[in-house]
Amino acid sequence: MDTTTSRERSPRGRTIGILVVVAAIVIVAAILCVPRYQRHRHAAQVHAAKVRAQVAEGLASSDPARLAVALYLARFHLAPADNTAAGLAFSEELGSRYVKGVQVDDGKLVVTYGNKADAAIGGKTIQLVPHKDADGVTRWTCSSGDIDPDYLPADCR
Repeated sequence: MDTTTSRERSPRGRTIGILVVVAAIVIVAAILCVPRYQRHRHAAQVHAAKVRAQVAEGLASSDPARLAVALYLARFHLAPADNTAAGLAFSEELGSRYVKGVQVDDGKLVVTYGNKADAAIGGKTIQLVPHKDADGVTRWTCSSGDIDPDYLPADCR
């Protein structure tokens, strides 16, 4: 005699029910988490763009120092020892909104970020090293050991 009733479920039926519940939980989690992740990702992209713009502005603020060093190199055929030798103001006087100062150090320029710069670059530096190309034109090599490469221009990475 068969003792099973119509109300009892087979193990197969329970497994399908559990799968449906798990699928519903995954769908709800995706509905809640994906928009939050997208907002977070967008905010990170905006922050990176802001910091890259500050780095670029800092490099642009070094243009007068680059010109002074290039002229010194052309005239004396050696690198100026410091800002004074290059005919420049003190480092802090060459600063800008995001740059604390631009220092000449044996011809090499050291751009130090500060003032209103983002915390990701505040207190960090970029070095610009002059060299003459085959035509005698002064070119600059850019590098940084402490600024995240994601924030640097392509020629500084």
